[in-house]
Amino acid sequence: MATAAGLSKLVRDLAHDNDRDLLDRVDELLEEVGEQAEAIGLRQAFEAARTLDEASREARERVLASYFRVHDPDRGSLALLERLSGHQERLGAVYSDLLGLVATPVPDELRRPVLDAADHYLKAWGLHRRLARFRQRPAGKISWEQAHFLVKQLLIWRLFSSSSPTPAPVLRQYLQVVYEETLPWGNLTAQQLEFAARLIANHEGLAWQSAMSPTTTHQIDLTLTDGPRRCVAGGSAEVRRSVRFLATGSLRQSVELLLAAVRAGEALPQWLTELAMEPMAITGALQTLACTWSSEPPRRESAREDRSRPLLGAFGFEAVRELLGICEKLKKEGVPVEKPAPGATPVYVSESNRTHSAYRFGGYLDHGLALPPSEEDAKRAAATHAGSALPEIVQPTEPDPDPELAAAAAKEALLAALRRLELAVPNLALEHWTEIDSSGTGVGVLLPALLPRHAAGVLIAWRYDDLPEWRIGFVRRVGRDAKARPTMGIELVPPGFTCVVHMLQAGSRAKTAWKDSAEWLLGVIPGEKSEDVLLPVGSFVPEMPVSVLSALGERRARLRTVRDRGSDWERVALDYRN
Repeated sequence: MATAAGLSKLVRDLAHDNDRDLLDRVDELLEEVGEQAEAIGLRQAFEAARTLDEASREARERVLASYFRVHDPDRGSLALLERLSGHQERLGAVYSDLLGLVATPVPDELRRPVLDAADHYLKAWGLHRRLARFRQRPAGKISWEQAHFLVKQLLIWRLFSSSSPTPAPVLRQYLQVVYEETLPWGNLTAQQLEFAARLIANHEGLAWQSAMSPTTTHQIDLTLTDGPRRCVAGGSAEVRRSVRFLATGSLRQSVELLLAAVRAGEALPQWLTELAMEPMAITGALQTLACTWSSEPPRRESAREDRSRPLLGAFGFEAVRELLGICEKLKKEGVPVEKPAPGATPVYVSESNRTHSAYRFGGYLDHGLALPPSEEDAKRAAATHAGSALPEIVQPTEPDPDPELAAAAAKEALLAALRRLELAVPNLALEHWTEIDSSGTGVGVLLPALLPRHAAGVLIAWRYDDLPEWRIGFVRRVGRDAKARPTMGIELVPPGFTCVVHMLQAGSRAKTAWKDSAEWLLGVIPGEKSEDVLLPVGSFVPEMPVSVLSALGERRARLRTVRDRGSDWERVALDYRN
C-alpha cells in the first residue's frame, strides 16, 4: 500500500472518472488496504480506509440523487444502485476487518481512529441496508450480530459511555440504524424511505433506555441476532440486562410539526428540499410514520380471511386502461363465436342480448354454438352480407339448455375471448399471483419473486384467473411473510371503467400531458360512484373545464385537485357542479 500522500494523489486522479469506474477502483484499493493492514500498520490502514471512504462520498450522493430524480428508474440506474450497494458492503467489510485486528487494551494512539472507523462502519452498514430495502432485497451479509458485538466491544474498551445524556457519535450512528429498522419498509416508496432515514438522522432526541417509559414503543436485545421489535403490551416485568428500550415520542412530535409545515406551505429543512419530493409524497410518508411511531401499534382496519386462489396482475396506467377497455368491449358487444362460417358476419354473445330466441345469423347462434350452415343458411348469409336481406328470427326447435350449464358455457366463452384479447395487448406483461388472504378493503398475494416494479403506491390491474373481469388496485405494502416468501398487499378499488376526458378550454394544455393530444385523453373512473378520474401523470390543470364521456353518459366538470399521484398516473378530483 502506498503512503497516505500517494494514496491521496491517486484518489484525486480518480475524481474525473464516471461513478461506476470510481467505485470499482476504490473497491480495488479497499481490498489492498485489508490485505496489507498488518504490514503498513493499523493506524495508517485506518487512515487509508477513511481516505477511500471520503473519495467515494460524492459518487454515492450522485448515484442516490440520480435514482430519486426519475419517477420510474431504468435498468441503468438500478444497475448503478446495485453497484453502490456492493461498494457499501465492501467498505463495511474493510472497516470490520480492521477493527477485528485491534488489540485489548486499545493503544492510546488508536483510540480516536478506532472510534472513527466504528462510526463509518455503521454508516456503511446503514446505507447498505437501506439500498437493499429500496430494491426489496435481503439486507445482505452485514448483520445485526456484528453491529451488536461492535457496540459491546467499544463499551468494553471504554471508548464511550452509554449513560451519557448526549449519545457519543458512534452510539448515535448505531441508534440511527436501529430507529430506521422500526420503519414500515414495505409501505413506503424508496424516496419516502430515504426521507424517513434523513428525518431520523437529523433528529436530536435519539436515545436508548434501560427501562420502559410512557413513550417507549420498541426494544432491542444486544445478545440476539436481529433488530428492534415492537414492545408487547403487558409483557414480562423482568427485563434482561442486555435489553434496551427505544422511545419515539419526540420523533412523533417532529413528524407532527413537519406535517403542519408542509400543509401550511412553510419553508422546509434543507435535508428535505434536497430530495425534491412532492408535498403529496411527503404528507403520505409523514402520516405513515405517525401511525408507525404511535403508542398503539398499527392494526388492520378489517379482519382478514385465509384464501388460496390464483390471480393475474398487470402494472401501470396503460395496462389498467387497456384491460378495463377490453372488459367493457366484451360486455357491450359480446363474444364472437370461434370458427365462423365463410363470409359470415360475427354475432357476439353477451349478457345483455341473451334471450330464449336464437338469432340464426349465417351459422351463428346467440347461445355461442356454431352450427354447420345448411345450403339455405349459406344463401341467406350471402344475401345478408351483401345487404339485400335482413337476418331472420327463427324460433329454436331444440329445448332450452340447462340454465346453469348455459351460464357456465357463457362464462368459459367470455374467459376464452378475454384471454385472446389480453395476448393482443402490446407490451403487456401479466404476472401470476396467489391470493393468500382477503378482507373488505384489500387482498394479500404471494408473488413468485420481488421485482423493482413491486413497490408501494403502484397502480395495478388484477383479476381472478377464473373470472372475466379486470379490477383496479393500489399496492400498499410489499414484504415477506414468516417463511420469507415475497408478498404484496393490494388496496381494493370498486370495479372501474374507461372514459374520455375532453378539454373544453383551448390553450390549457401547455406543459402538461395534454400538449401532445388532440385536446382529449383516455382515463379511468375508479368506481361508478367515484367523482375522481385516473389520468396520465401531468394531466392536472387547476380548474380546467372538461367533458367526461363514459358508460355513465357525458358530463361537464372541472379538474379540482390531485388526490394522489404515482409514477405514471394521478388521481384527479372532479367538480361536476360547474
